Amino acid sequence: MSRLPANRPERGGGLRRENDRGTVVVVVALVVVLVLLPAAALALDLRAVYGREGLLQQAADRAATAGAAELAVRQRDHPGSANALDPVSGMDAARAKAVSALCVDSVAAGWTTACGGDHAWAGDGDKANGEVSFYFGKPSAGHLFDATQSADDATAGVLVSGIRVVTPPSRVTFGIGAAFTADHVETTRASTAGLFTVLPAKGFLPMFLRPGEHGGFCTRSAPASASAWASSSPGGAACSPAAARGVLAAGRTDAAQNAAAVAWNAATGFDQEHLPLPGRTATLQPQFYVPPYGYAVSPVSSLAPGLFGGAGSAGAPPRLGSGSCRGGHDTTSGPRTGLESADLASFLLPAAGDRNAFRALVRAGTRPAGTEQGWLDPAVLRCGRLAVVPVLGGLPDPLPYTGMASLTYPVTGLRLIWLDDRLWDGEPWYEQVAYGYCHHRGFFWGDPVYPGYCGTTLRAYSGYVLDPRLLPATVAGPEAAGALPEYLGHGFPATVRLLRDAGDPPAS
Repeated sequence: MSRLPANRPERGGGLRRENDRGTVVVVVALVVVLVLLPAAALALDLRAVYGREGLLQQAADRAATAGAAELAVRQRDHPGSANALDPVSGMDAARAKAVSALCVDSVAAGWTTACGGDHAWAGDGDKANGEVSFYFGKPSAGHLFDATQSADDATAGVLVSGIRVVTPPSRVTFGIGAAFTADHVETTRASTAGLFTVLPAKGFLPMFLRPGEHGGFCTRSAPASASAWASSSPGGAACSPAAARGVLAAGRTDAAQNAAAVAWNAATGFDQEHLPLPGRTATLQPQFYVPPYGYAVSPVSSLAPGLFGGAGSAGAPPRLGSGSCRGGHDTTSGPRTGLESADLASFLLPAAGDRNAFRALVRAGTRPAGTEQGWLDPAVLRCGRLAVVPVLGGLPDPLPYTGMASLTYPVTGLRLIWLDDRLWDGEPWYEQVAYGYCHHRGFFWGDPVYPGYCGTTLRAYSGYVLDPRLLPATVAGPEAAGALPEYLGHGFPATVRLLRDAGDPPAS
């Protein structure tokens, strides 16, 4: 019997292996064509979509920021006409600025048509083709603007505090992926920016101004009688005659702080919920007589613990402590040492007028106009000597020398004050707001028993009422740490913050 050779392949085996190899090649080809190639094409197309959306978001953020900054400038420089819908002011100007910033990337975003025409799409109310819209009021606790806060020509007269930019749709055309899916997708993005009021780092002082007060001011303790003004008065025309300004009553939320509310408020400012903002009311703390000398309790000296620290300050840091004011220096001010004593003129920007022109502007109390606006470096906001005080309406005129009753008055506005009687070191004494033997860096130290002597009791302080337009319209970075949710506008500087509401970004 013949045998097959041991190394002879079984008949038909090679054909099966060839067929198996062919099947694998076909399967691999099908996987590549039906799975991998579409997946790769889709990945490339998705990458293009994500890249475009990133570009759109950057453009929307830039446009919202630019539009909000323009709103701040317009509302600082043109009070009363901030919402005028004309080509040179208000929302139209902010919309134009936003569209201009948006269209920097018009070619890359595919907005050749949207950016090449009259830009009517930005204000036609149709978000499908892009839109620039506005809000009033303050954002909610979630930092959102509600639809009911929409500002348009029907809400003229309100301060615009927010702007939302929805980009025109941008078409992303697919490549190979078009063979497997749609040939393109349209995507859009949105961004909302809000305006917030910037206040000095230490906020409010618990005192008030009367409507119309400007330039230099001097406030003194209430004397027992009108005849006591002469003996206790520091020099300077601005201090004579000046009635005492009552201390505003505002309790603290912390029970341990309430016992020294005035001192704490003088050092750190009011609590957010107690801020004496325009449209609200403020109550004066009553003055009363202290026997045996008959002097009324001083609304000036009651601020001393908060201004300088020491007994009665309830642990609050002194408002005029050193270290927070750029260019400041520690000095002796009457019996107090180590006070922050920066000069206001040291914050003049290089492009501003000289310090004599600045002094003339401040002392006259005239509204800064044109290039006079924004003369001060925003770093001044960190100084404890810069403060905000409310303006009260309905006050008796003239204010009574003594016995100011505990009454509530409407807050009609806010003003900035600078607690110092001089604007720069070495300023001639006769140019200062107030001067005298017992007067140092804006504080007059007298004896409560013998008014003719210098003493350790703060009897008067002086300084300047500043127009907020001396500060830039917008303040950014660390200078804006004291921003309020309420945008007060009409002169006060603002900080611009990007927000995200429920519709940002819209679905692609």
